[in-house]
Amino acid sequence: VCFEAIDTSINLSDIARFIFNSPSSQQKTVSKALRICSCRCRDPIMTSDSSPASGRTIVIAARHGERQDYAMLMKGENWIKGSDCPWDPPLSSLGWKQGDALGECVKKNLKDLNLPPVTQVFSSPFHRCRETAVAANAALEFAPDVKVEYGLAESLNESWYRSWSLPTSNGTWGYKERDAESEKVLPVNFNTLHRAALQPAAFVIAPRGFVQGIDLRHRSRTKIHKVYCWGSFESGHDQRRRMRSVINTVARPGSTSMVVSHGGPVTHLFEELTGKDWWIHGEASYASFSIYERTPEGNWETLVMNESEHVPNAVSRKSQI
Repeated sequence: VCFEAIDTSINLSDIARFIFNSPSSQQKTVSKALRICSCRCRDPIMTSDSSPASGRTIVIAARHGERQDYAMLMKGENWIKGSDCPWDPPLSSLGWKQGDALGECVKKNLKDLNLPPVTQVFSSPFHRCRETAVAANAALEFAPDVKVEYGLAESLNESWYRSWSLPTSNGTWGYKERDAESEKVLPVNFNTLHRAALQPAAFVIAPRGFVQGIDLRHRSRTKIHKVYCWGSFESGHDQRRRMRSVINTVARPGSTSMVVSHGGPVTHLFEELTGKDWWIHGEASYASFSIYERTPEGNWETLVMNESEHVPNAVSRKSQI
């Protein structure tokens, strides 16, 4: 069943929910089978680059706005501790304002560059991205609802798991527990990890919480095909390639597509599309964005790079090329 589910692209979230709600003995058996079969699953690239055709092909890649857990952490509070879904914080009130500002600035930049308006908006399944995409979409005055694509999800690496799955995690990227007296980093105790960290990532990234303005009829065309969990983390190579797969899937001649994702994926998408080092782009701050255009040769040209002047309470990193 596990091999068949992966090889035929069946969404693993249904399998993951079954595991999560099964007795512990069944969880261990099926989780082990999924980890074994993950080594045989196909490459995360699902589609090839679109063939050149008439019409300009524009992609806007944006990061979500301020997270509620980080906003609380700055006040000395731990949002993670009281959450049923510690991996999926929503936007803060400032984050919603940043999402609105994102939409307004994207609209202005497209007009200034004489580019066609946004024709479709896609989001990571994570709550903060869906909210950012909906806020930006409203400011863009674009009618169709936001579509969720699983390929836009957060980096499923060890640093991400550490940020929410340890007993004292507080949202900090790459969080490490330390001894109170010696400050020595403590080893990870599997018995105290959040149980979701031991399940396939397909369970973790399944959208939670209703966000008005999301197209609930849309089925994601990009998947997380490999089985990630604690101890079996996503590599940077795989993360970059699945982001590229989203662009290959949604970018069509004559379309202006906006994708809302996370800091790492948005930053390293620049590498994947342009072939240049990520440090030229710089780290993507809250609600920052870049605009790319596909050339007739099939390459990608950067028109606006890591724009963040519009973002309330953000450091400016604007560069138009």
